[in-house]
Amino acid sequence: SNDNLRIYLALDTKRRGLEETYLRKERFPDFTPSTVAGYPAVRTGLNVRLKSCRVDLGVADDQVLYISFSHHSAGRNPEYEDPCGFAEKVGKMVLDNLPPTR
Repeated sequence: SNDNLRIYLALDTKRRGLEETYLRKERFPDFTPSTVAGYPAVRTGLNVRLKSCRVDLGVADDQVLYISFSHHSAGRNPEYEDPCGFAEKVGKMVLDNLPPTR
């Protein structure tokens, strides 16, 4: 994070992956299924007023990567105007940097 933006990543390996998100979907202010680099995802926290979004990215049947993005610099970077799209872009960058599985 810095003065203009914040990105938070957390990997949950203790529950049921993205299924857990679907089971709790009534609790989220937003619930929009999506896909990131071929992986299932859900936009669960779009907040236009706060310029933030959370994306839950199913990286395995029993693992989900939570990606939260917010910014305070409207107009400085056009990519930030779609906080969910930018959070998904961060998720793709994470996936692109993982080593291949054996």
